[in-house]
Amino acid sequence: ALAEAEAALAVERLYLGTLVAQQRTRAAEATLTARRRAASDAEVAVASGATLGVEAQGARAIALQAAYAFATARDEAEDLEAELRDVVGLPPGTGIELVAPESLADDALKPLAEYVAEARARSPEVAAARAALEQARGAVGVARADYVPDVGVGLTYTRVGGVAFLPTNSAAFTIQGTWTLWDFGKRPAAVRERAAEARAAAIALDHARDRAAVAVEKAYRRAERASLAAAAARAAAEARGEALRIAADQQRRGVVTAAYRTDAEAVRATAAADAVAADLDARIARAELARAVGDATRWSRSAG
Repeated sequence: ALAEAEAALAVERLYLGTLVAQQRTRAAEATLTARRRAASDAEVAVASGATLGVEAQGARAIALQAAYAFATARDEAEDLEAELRDVVGLPPGTGIELVAPESLADDALKPLAEYVAEARARSPEVAAARAALEQARGAVGVARADYVPDVGVGLTYTRVGGVAFLPTNSAAFTIQGTWTLWDFGKRPAAVRERAAEARAAAIALDHARDRAAVAVEKAYRRAERASLAAAAARAAAEARGEALRIAADQQRRGVVTAAYRTDAEAVRATAAADAVAADLDARIARAELARAVGDATRWSRSAG
């Protein structure tokens, strides 16, 4: 089950990474459109004598940089799509349409102590260390049992016939015991050795519990950071969306140019891509937290 969960998480990471790459490609394309419009406007301004030629040169250089950024983002997205097709067994060149999973905005984390307790209860290392401690404690008891005398109780019944001076039927109850008074320190040494092993097993259990807690705490902090980053990115995307609405309204009233609106669209697309990336990173962080806890079922749900 754990190996299957590991494979599922790897596929989910690839899926979400591809989705983010697609979003960033769209944002880069919107930015390229805005930079080309700005370069075109600069050329018109130069032709009309409203500005210097160096302004147009700078605008063209910025547009070329945007074209390079778009090509890079597009190639990365295509590479990830090809890898995803290979993983899921689709023929090369097959078109795929990825759907973003639901946002985790309303899915709050539980208190850290609950995750730590669950991790310790599920951890195979903790379970093995606990079993070793129980075995070591049992060995101490066995070593101390050597101090207890060996006592045997017996009951015999005898029937004798033809002997005048002996009873025909007789019974006897016997108790026999042995106890080693001196063994040259063998038993105390055995008890000390078993007690030392028990103490070592107890320390190993504490270390296993600490390791489980540290792994969960690390994953929990990452999940917290990712959730905060996702919330901030969503807020930024909403703000950029409102700025775009205002820019579109201003363009309709002739207050700003079309280039200004196009630039606002590019900024909004970039903010939207950042919001998707942050939300998907938060989802992966939740999956990693579930893995640290040891809940493969929740792990798969968090990633998927």
